[in-house]
Amino acid sequence: AAQQASGGRVAVVAPAAVEQRVGEGWTLVDIRDQAQHDRAQLDGAKHVPLFVSEEANDATAMGRKAVVFGTIGWFSGQQLTRENEGFVQDVEAAVGGNRADSRVLLACQTGLRSELAAQRLLALGFGEVAYVVGGLNAAKGAGLKTTGERDIWEAGKGGVSQYFNTIVKVVVALVGLAWLGVTAYIELGYAD
Repeated sequence: AAQQASGGRVAVVAPAAVEQRVGEGWTLVDIRDQAQHDRAQLDGAKHVPLFVSEEANDATAMGRKAVVFGTIGWFSGQQLTRENEGFVQDVEAAVGGNRADSRVLLACQTGLRSELAAQRLLALGFGEVAYVVGGLNAAKGAGLKTTGERDIWEAGKGGVSQYFNTIVKVVVALVGLAWLGVTAYIELGYAD
């Protein structure tokens, strides 16, 4: 389920193996943004976001925020973010301050941010570094202990996308009712 982190390589860990790794002394670090973390949390994980919300409100930042909202934000709930400048130091604090002897297991929603961050931490001298392959989206059925308002694999959904399944179900139900109505109308002879 997982490769060993040795010889300067980043290991990949399946969602089902996360709790085993934590039991072996790995520090689980959730690097998702604050909104995703607020929706669902991994029990026992330290939250150190790789990206944080852009708080600047100058003309340039406002323009960038408008572009993000106009292109994907309205659908996904994504906001303009910037790199967390204290990320490396915060991860170091989360693992007890000793980079060389650390065992860090990173988790994000899809696995992409974790993979990139894992490479970076390894290059900066962290001992053993791994990430959850497929991210928390792949955790359905993995038995991870979580808390929050949503299932952990649903925590990445925001904006209109969080209602997409409900919208589809309502549309399908309405089309089905319309079909039944038209069929009954024809069968009862009102169509002539």
